[in-house]
Amino acid sequence: MKKRLFSILTALCLCLSLLPTAALAEEEINTAAVKVISCSAWPENGKWYPDSSAESLFDGDSTTSWDWELNNNSSRVRFETSEPISLVSYTLSTGKTWNRSDFNPVSWTLNASNNGEDWVQIHSVTDGGLSTTPAQNKIFTVSPLIDKYSYYEFVFTVRSGGHITLGEIELVQSTCPHTDCEETVTPPTCTTGGSTYRECKACHATQTTNFTSALGHAFGEDGVCTRSGCTAERSDFQAVLKTASDLQYYTSVYEALNAAQEKTGCTVQMLSDAETNRITLSKGNFTLDLNGYTLKASSDLTFLISDHAHITLVNTDSSKLAKVLSNAYSPKAFEVTGTDAQLTIGTNTADSNIQFIAKSSAVDQSEVFGYGGEVLAGGTLTVYGGSFQGKNAGLWIHDNGIAQCSVNIYNGVFEATGTDGVGLLMENGGSAKLYGGEFHGITPSGNRLDLLTDRSALSTTDSEGDIFDLSNSENSLAGKIYAVLHTHDFRTSTSKCKCGLPCTHSNINTETGICSDCYQRAGSVKLTKGSTVTFYNSLPAAVSEAAKYENADSTVTLLTDFNDLGHDDQLTLGWHSDVTLDLNGKKVNMSVVLFHLAGADGKLTVVNTATTQAEVRVIGTFAFAQTGTSVTIGREGGSESNIAFYANQLARFAENAQNPYQMTLTIYGGEYHSGSFVLDIETAGAAVNIHGGNFADYATGAIYLKGGGKLHLSGGAFSQIRNSDCPYLDLLADGCAFADAGGNVVDATAYDFFNKSCKVVSGHTHQSRQDMDGKCACGYVCPHTNISATGHCDACGGDFPAELTTDGKTTHHETMEHALNAAASGSTIRLINTTMLGSENYTLADKAITIDLNGQNLTGGLVEDPTNTEATLQISGSGAVMFTGAGSVQPYIHLDKNLTADNQTAFLGGTFSSILQSSDNTTVLPTLAQANGFALRNADGSWLSLSGLAAEKLQNVTASAVPVAVVTMPEDASLVYGDKALPAGLTKLTIRAAKGFSATVMWKTGERLLSAKTWSNYGEYAYPELSYTGDPLDKGEYPLTCVITAVDKTGKTFTAYETVAPKLTVTAANAEIKTAPKAVPELTYDTTAHALVTPGAAEHGTLQYALSESGPYSADVPIATGAGTYEVWYKIVPDKNYAAPAAQFVEARIASATLTVTALDKQITAGQPAPDLANPIPGEDYKVDGLLGQDTLAAVTLTYNETPDTSRAGSYTINISATLANYDIMTIPGTLTIVPRRSAGGGSTTYPVNTPSKVANGTVTVSPKNASKGDTVTVTVKSDSGYVLETISVTDKNGNNLKLTDKGNGKYTFTMPTSKVEIKVTFMEDNSVLNFFYDVPNNAYYYEAVKWAAENGITGGVGNSLFAPNQPCTRAQIVTFLWRAAGSPEPKNMSNFSDVPADSYYAKAVAWAVENGITTGTGDGSKFSPDATCTRAQSVTFLFRASKASANGAPAFSDVAATAYYAEAVKWATDNGITNGIGDNLFGSDNDCTRAQIVTFLYRMYQEN
Repeated sequence: MKKRLFSILTALCLCLSLLPTAALAEEEINTAAVKVISCSAWPENGKWYPDSSAESLFDGDSTTSWDWELNNNSSRVRFETSEPISLVSYTLSTGKTWNRSDFNPVSWTLNASNNGEDWVQIHSVTDGGLSTTPAQNKIFTVSPLIDKYSYYEFVFTVRSGGHITLGEIELVQSTCPHTDCEETVTPPTCTTGGSTYRECKACHATQTTNFTSALGHAFGEDGVCTRSGCTAERSDFQAVLKTASDLQYYTSVYEALNAAQEKTGCTVQMLSDAETNRITLSKGNFTLDLNGYTLKASSDLTFLISDHAHITLVNTDSSKLAKVLSNAYSPKAFEVTGTDAQLTIGTNTADSNIQFIAKSSAVDQSEVFGYGGEVLAGGTLTVYGGSFQGKNAGLWIHDNGIAQCSVNIYNGVFEATGTDGVGLLMENGGSAKLYGGEFHGITPSGNRLDLLTDRSALSTTDSEGDIFDLSNSENSLAGKIYAVLHTHDFRTSTSKCKCGLPCTHSNINTETGICSDCYQRAGSVKLTKGSTVTFYNSLPAAVSEAAKYENADSTVTLLTDFNDLGHDDQLTLGWHSDVTLDLNGKKVNMSVVLFHLAGADGKLTVVNTATTQAEVRVIGTFAFAQTGTSVTIGREGGSESNIAFYANQLARFAENAQNPYQMTLTIYGGEYHSGSFVLDIETAGAAVNIHGGNFADYATGAIYLKGGGKLHLSGGAFSQIRNSDCPYLDLLADGCAFADAGGNVVDATAYDFFNKSCKVVSGHTHQSRQDMDGKCACGYVCPHTNISATGHCDACGGDFPAELTTDGKTTHHETMEHALNAAASGSTIRLINTTMLGSENYTLADKAITIDLNGQNLTGGLVEDPTNTEATLQISGSGAVMFTGAGSVQPYIHLDKNLTADNQTAFLGGTFSSILQSSDNTTVLPTLAQANGFALRNADGSWLSLSGLAAEKLQNVTASAVPVAVVTMPEDASLVYGDKALPAGLTKLTIRAAKGFSATVMWKTGERLLSAKTWSNYGEYAYPELSYTGDPLDKGEYPLTCVITAVDKTGKTFTAYETVAPKLTVTAANAEIKTAPKAVPELTYDTTAHALVTPGAAEHGTLQYALSESGPYSADVPIATGAGTYEVWYKIVPDKNYAAPAAQFVEARIASATLTVTALDKQITAGQPAPDLANPIPGEDYKVDGLLGQDTLAAVTLTYNETPDTSRAGSYTINISATLANYDIMTIPGTLTIVPRRSAGGGSTTYPVNTPSKVANGTVTVSPKNASKGDTVTVTVKSDSGYVLETISVTDKNGNNLKLTDKGNGKYTFTMPTSKVEIKVTFMEDNSVLNFFYDVPNNAYYYEAVKWAAENGITGGVGNSLFAPNQPCTRAQIVTFLWRAAGSPEPKNMSNFSDVPADSYYAKAVAWAVENGITTGTGDGSKFSPDATCTRAQSVTFLFRASKASANGAPAFSDVAATAYYAEAVKWATDNGITNGIGDNLFGSDNDCTRAQIVTFLYRMYQEN
């Protein structure tokens, strides 16, 4: 009864095989996932390894590991479940990625809680024995609990290296409802609390609930406890250990404190004065209540608080003074040692009436590597009161600084009894915080001011009015000194309180830097990072801190002028720094370069947020020394840029051949004055963006650009710009232009920038000038990128109707002459408006181009006379023009005589006023005019013939596409009868339809139209693989005709010139067997004739049968009567146009009937002759069972196994044999018994046959119970269920074994001797089912059912001799079990479910189930869902439908509604004893049905039948 809680682990199948699976009842196994919803790790003083977190324990991925590096020796993993669970086991998996065997946890505890705070331990492991192999699992079993918890935690102890590694955690919970529990109540006693113990009868889970705490002893006047049954005496105990529920009394305080270390939150209360040895406390968190008594140590130390002990020492008896004494040599009342050791004396309210007395010091804290009395520093001591006396010191704090201790004193009296002693002694760096207390002298170590807190001071009295200046070394700490409460006042000229404590400047005005506590300036510069403000007096120190990587996005603000910065004060920015310097209206004066950008990817922003101008006077402002650095001056839009820079250079970007730095400078405004260039840009890695600012100089110029640097200008005024890299126009941003000092735009291609000042103006729009060929006043030349559809340029206003495209680049031109001049071979000139030739004559002799008329008009003549139609475009030499598109060409087209036939000039569109060709080369035009499916036609629409094209001059002709032409001819082809798809040979037909035409292809045979296809657009087409219509063509040969036509836009039809007439051959198709005949299964001889096969079916033919391959064949199925094996042949008689396959056969068998022939037993008396067996008579000598119809058995032979000796008593076997055709004969022999003759006195002596009175696991009976010598005695044995006979023996009075004859069916016979006999029988467990499955014990409730199922071939298990009884059963398995139990009948047809493959083991079972109404599938009925888990409701429904039974009335289970689809099935199952539910009036309808349960259901169903 387990429900798997996936937290998630590796292999589910492995987990299932390892988990305990014993069920309380057959139906109660249930497995379900419970989601882990949170997890956290502890402690915080550790670190995750990369890609390793606590969540990886629950991610279901065994390749991820949780790896935690610790600073102590334990780690805790907590998580919460979605609902309370009762844990029974868990699995841990070793890590895979990080796994080291010495990192595996060795010991741990598993705790549980219902609120995440109060934890109880439910399991602990001291040696887990986890595998050293990665990703291996180990299961740990928890004692079953009734309690359920929502929170769980593992606390692991690490054994090596401060590491722990783990792969996965998986929990397993119990689902038992715990409704039947035994309860035991234990009342409280003096030492134990009252509790209730419950144990579940079903799963043996337990629960203990404490309902009251221990009563405690009630001592009477005589010192004896008065409670019933308790004999404890007060004098027996020194202390009591109190927990939440129990009281434990101890005879010594020492024992009680040792026991308390193992508990948390407990209290040890003293019951009397005590003397003890040194008490060492190294762990635990508890309270020691002195309770008014004295604790005295006989050693040099009373208490040693060390390691991880957290101890509180109190005295709850306020009426008495408690004492802690140590009087040995060099004594100490207590000692605290260890970084995690804690001692608290008293509470913040009371319980501190304690006196600590020692000849030496009371407390000693020191370093770990010390000597003698030195101990580990770092512990914590908190004193709320008490009296501390020692010879040398009341309190000694000794520390070496390795791990500082924490001492806080709130009250108490500290004094030394020795002459040279002091109340508080601190050495080697030891210190304390004094909130209160009386000290008889203080010897501090280090700064005396460290003794004070934010609310205390030292005084000579216990009043605040007598405090003294602790910073004044003349004020002695000898004598009596008090720590008193005090409010500090720093409003003095020295910013120091009268107690000596200096102001910490914790309340500073972030704008002015003035401290509101002492009214003094905190610094000259402030550093702002988020909400954190820090003040500095050094500008370099502030910038250095801001430039740190972790302080990115910091701002440094000047609060005063800095006029004396020297060489050592250079401001340096490091790697990935991001600093803003706010000059805040202040002045900076420095004798070197101000900023050194020394780190890669550094970022600096310089601003002035004040309204007054800031000023920077330096040798140089910025030194760029690493790649990726950037500087910004001002803000976008020019704000915060009111800064005046005076420097020899603002910045110099020099080339670095080894590392060409990538540097960026962005300027939004400011004034820039220099003795050299303001900006010197001499490297390709520099990028300077200037949006504004005034750049003046005293010598050479404002900006120097050389070496590939990038300068981007969108504003600013400049005395000079010396640019040797690129055109000045390339420096400008979009919408900007250069202007002179007066603001007038200048031509950047002609302006003298070297010697004249300039400024950059924005908002500039380029304006085309007619006389400047599209050139703007700023020097910009229009690229004509905004040409309209008519050739008009929106940018410059010109008209450019000739569009030239060469190698993907497009330009525009005013005339065809300009376009032809700019064209190259392969160029295309497209007309986008009326275009003039541009010259009277133009000769194209060296390039081949395309002119796309695009429906426009190409006019001829000069620019001055566009109407001139006498101009000539001459094509000569290697020149060539391909005319495309509709449009008119007015200039003459002259084809020069030197053009060859392979010239690429072509007329693929356009109307030409005149085409000329030389008289001595009239073969050129016909060749060119027929290219690419185009030809020329006259103005009346008639096509020009080739002879017409031979003329020297053509006028007003148009290049038009040829309507339709055959490109590829089809071939002869063949197809199979019934196939209407045109064969591949015919589909090789390819045609080309001209532009403006549609084309149609029709295939015919005679007058019959087979197929037709029309294309409405021009182009080249292959005839598609279409199917012809109408009745199939009979087999034979058919001449075909292909009619190809084209239709223009007016409806005029053109017929292709080519004749297309291939031949088509139709061949016969194959007839097929649709359903093959199948042998009728399980035929047995019964004297009647049987059909040997089920009828088959053929497609396109008739199926006939015969009992031999040669026939004769008939449409009737063959029949036979006698037993034997038959070959049934079948073949197809095909229909017209079809051919038949070869004949086939199927083997059928009629099994022999079974006949039993039994020899009858006979008996004679000794001396009588033996019966004659020569002519046996039916009914007298033998009997026959199983004859059918009129069949008779004639040949029967009886013989003795040996010749009988009839002179004396004995027995002999009568053998029998027989033969009969069509039968398998089983013979059963008989027995001839010879009994002794009776004496003349009237009877023979009889002897008893003794059987055991009781036999374990079976029974034994005899007949007769008394017998005479020679009598035959029959012994019958019968074993109980699950057992078989092991031994049987019969002995006479002398112990001799008698011969036993096994008669079968548990019967044995022997011959009675002349004495009594003893019969002994033993039985053993029937392990025969183990021959099938190892996982089916003979005491399991499903044992007989599984044995029955295996013996009857219903199941063969899941492999490896396993049955998997607790594995959920699938729908495929259940219908297969049902089908096999029904005898595996052959279905008539296979099912149509899409998810049931025909070759699957369950295919026939599913088909049978559908035919018998057992299932209709799932969902919409298209699927069966074979792998879906079957519920108990579905299982009994399948069985009910298979039984064909009915049931009346409603089921008695509370979870089965009367309207549920399975209600009648459940009622039938309970009425027939197949199931009784899962308990508590529940059926468990939705529970998974296991394999054990379903075979049990089947077994009970068939046993009832």
